[in-house]
Amino acid sequence: MMNRAQPQATLSCSALPQPAPRIEPLIQQPRSLGWLSRLVFSLAMLVVAAPLLSGMSVARAADAHLSLDRLPGTPQAPDFVLMGADGDTYRLADFKGQPLIVNFWATWCPPCRAEMPSMQRAWEQIEQEGIGLIAINVGEDLETVQAFLEQVPVNFPLPLDTDSRIAQRWPMRGLPTTFVVAPDGRLIYQAIGEREWDDPALLEKVRALKIAE
Repeated sequence: MMNRAQPQATLSCSALPQPAPRIEPLIQQPRSLGWLSRLVFSLAMLVVAAPLLSGMSVARAADAHLSLDRLPGTPQAPDFVLMGADGDTYRLADFKGQPLIVNFWATWCPPCRAEMPSMQRAWEQIEQEGIGLIAINVGEDLETVQAFLEQVPVNFPLPLDTDSRIAQRWPMRGLPTTFVVAPDGRLIYQAIGEREWDDPALLEKVRALKIAE
């Protein structure tokens, strides 16, 4: 008797799960040979898997490049009063009622320098939105920061923590480290290492703090 073709099932949320198809290995392991053949087979599998694992590592690195980690407990941001490279005085209290991005950096730190242009691009987007952005220089003097600004011009505030006392009060482990402070002064997000600060998905998290308040 001729077999009739069965109609294909339409996938839906209520459909019963189907058994996964058997996936054949790219390289078949010889069964009748000894340990040397098994060793060759294992090395061949590593060659096949290496590009896949490398791609996964690159993907994770790319995700981390744009991520913000939520701080447990959302502690209050430690206060500061610092003189900026522009001669103005900056206080945490000045930013009350708006989200604030607080970056800690130094001119000798390559990732710090690398993310500065993206911070400038982000600042150009959020400056008129009621969102603050400052980059606190840790442990350096005014002349050093001014020399940096001649190479990488930015116009957001750069307060100077010349004796590192403020940095030691914040929950940071290295440079660059950036925090996102909620309008009520709580620490919401942390980013350890370089980020692309003008990435739309990243900035949307910061904007959401303003909308939520």
